[in-house]
Amino acid sequence: MCLPQLSDRDITSISMSYKVNEQDRTVIVASVYMAIENDPPRLRIKQLVQHSTANNLPLIIASDTNSHHPLWGSEDINR
Repeated sequence: MCLPQLSDRDITSISMSYKVNEQDRTVIVASVYMAIENDPPRLRIKQLVQHSTANNLPLIIASDTNSHHPLWGSEDINR
């Protein structure tokens, strides 16, 4: 189920339900795009964490951060 209150132009958040050993489980999954020329979306990520914590739900965040760092083969570093 889409979570529009926790989504915007660069973040898509969903609530995903599934069963494990006949027990219903729910997890929040978010896809976050972070353009290199913009600051990270701190408020929206904070809201995701608060929502997950308040509802005792696991949270998975996948992100395209456009990060540069020598540790993963880049010759420069960006914030």
